[in-house]
Amino acid sequence: MADCLVKQSTGQDRIELIQWMVLGYSNHPDVSSVVSAKEGSSEDVQSNVADVFTKLLLDQCMEETRAALKQDGDIALEKAFEALGRIAALELAQDRAVNEYLTGFTRYIDQARIAELYE
Repeated sequence: MADCLVKQSTGQDRIELIQWMVLGYSNHPDVSSVVSAKEGSSEDVQSNVADVFTKLLLDQCMEETRAALKQDGDIALEKAFEALGRIAALELAQDRAVNEYLTGFTRYIDQARIAELYE
């Protein structure tokens, strides 16, 4: 099922999944102060990801989804979308600006202390 979700999803599907995840995490009180969404975008994102889930589960991967649910139950959905989310995050991290930001923290690391790991 996970393989089908990954193969059948488009780049735009994966972007919409990431948008949904980011907005979801932004609801946590420790994250909400650094992430903000444009007015009304949350409902658009919810609607878009619902379309992605529907398309993948019911149109493009129905047989695989049925088989996985029969064999593993609801955990199959969780594991399959976890795999799809991982692929989507990896694709986003390949963007130059994203990669530069994600590795930007390294300029604050005490390199002398890191060198201790190699002693």
